[in-house]
Amino acid sequence: MGRWSGLLAALIAVALVWIDGLRDSTPWVDAHWLFSYADGVVKRGLPGWVYGLFSIPVLDSDLLVTQLALAAAVALALALRTGQAMVGLPLATGLLGLVAILSGPGLVRQLFADPGRFDAIGLALILLGAVAVDALGRRGGLVALTVLSLVAVLVHEAFVLWVTPVGLALWLLRHNMGRRDLPMIGGAALVVLAVTGWIAGRSYGDLMPFDAAKALLQARADFPVSDLSLMVQYRGLVENIAYTAETAWEAGRLVPLLIGLALVAVQTLLVWALIGRGWHGALIVGLCLTPLLLFGLGQDHGRWLAMINASLAATAMAGLRGRKPQIGPPVLAGLAALSAVQLWLGPFGVVGVFPLAGMF
Repeated sequence: MGRWSGLLAALIAVALVWIDGLRDSTPWVDAHWLFSYADGVVKRGLPGWVYGLFSIPVLDSDLLVTQLALAAAVALALALRTGQAMVGLPLATGLLGLVAILSGPGLVRQLFADPGRFDAIGLALILLGAVAVDALGRRGGLVALTVLSLVAVLVHEAFVLWVTPVGLALWLLRHNMGRRDLPMIGGAALVVLAVTGWIAGRSYGDLMPFDAAKALLQARADFPVSDLSLMVQYRGLVENIAYTAETAWEAGRLVPLLIGLALVAVQTLLVWALIGRGWHGALIVGLCLTPLLLFGLGQDHGRWLAMINASLAATAMAGLRGRKPQIGPPVLAGLAALSAVQLWLGPFGVVGVFPLAGMF
């Protein structure tokens, strides 16, 4: 791939936005953009606070445009990054890799069609981290990744198990970790974990009763505030674990979940084969799988699968960048088989049975 990368990236971005645009924004999604530091320090309040600097009252029509623009920007960044990583590869190989990435279970549906959980922002921060690692060197890259991780947990506290580990994986792809790096990496991890613990414990439930919070948010919105959305501010970690245990492991969800996990396992092996490096590569790929830890904390398992898909894609692109690997027939066959199965289950990663099973 070479001169076709830009055109291909643009086409992919347009396709993703078109798919995203097939659905209307909903009160459940929109209500998450009302959480704001303007009301006090609350978890997931950063996006709404930034948005509120430019738009009060919050209109449903304006939010839809914002969400589509966000999806377009991140989709374009993902496609461009993929195109750059695959420069020098045969066009057919590059296209096959793109299909394998974009058809992964849940990736498009979750990251681009559900802006209420801000996962598109999480992917944007991962892509920024990849650029920072390339541009800033050993120590500068670690500092940038720490800052991006802090922003990530202010967007959504669950990102500590997604954006932060992938950032370290991207750094390890460029640098062999030495003893001198351990204090800085450990210190950065402690800071990120401390901020995560602090912000995860701050909510509207600490500031006011549920009805008062709903009235406050409703006063600046032209759409009905969803009780289910606001409830996330009144349900803590223990309640989430109990709720997940009661609802997430029903028989109707096990088949799609096992399909998704099987596809992720194949993706993991393919990415490991692509980046190589033995057990060092295994550690890098393992850092992409940390959203598995979220399966017991929240019932939206399709979302966690989408995070793993995005992590593996970002890692594969970083591993390819600047290299011309000899991708042999076994890897190509694996990519082709994986893509065929994923596309059969649903176009562009929107696995048909997942939404029906409530996995998002």
